[in-house]
Amino acid sequence: MHAMTEIFGNLFYLTNKLQTMVDQEFEPYGFTAKQWFLMVVITRFFDSPPKLSDLTEYMGSSYQNIKQLAVKLENNGFVEIQKDPSDKRVLRIALTEKCTTFWTEHQNEDLKFMNALFDSYSSEELQNFYAYIEKLSASVKRMEEKL
Repeated sequence: MHAMTEIFGNLFYLTNKLQTMVDQEFEPYGFTAKQWFLMVVITRFFDSPPKLSDLTEYMGSSYQNIKQLAVKLENNGFVEIQKDPSDKRVLRIALTEKCTTFWTEHQNEDLKFMNALFDSYSSEELQNFYAYIEKLSASVKRMEEKL
């Protein structure tokens, strides 16, 4: 039980620390860690502008929270909120050219950050860590379905 409690507590600690670090890193550019995560989700999981409602599943947040993040990113020119052509009630979030250019220009900084974060891990340890995170994610999804 002690190990589980320590792991659980450390997950919250690390989440807070990482969010603070990323917030500080991106503050000069006018966005936060959560807004960064929204752009990452769009880039990684969607080939075309996703529906705002689809983003809620990937980000584990409410429709209202995702919309608020998107509005702030739109105000800074990183995304565009569009009405779906076939259903005007549906909103889609598209990355802008400014966003694409920004990430192209900052990819080396991102790589440095990731390398610094994981430099003490071997390839095997990283693979195991990823497998453990995936297993934990599956547990959270099962628990969420029961709620």
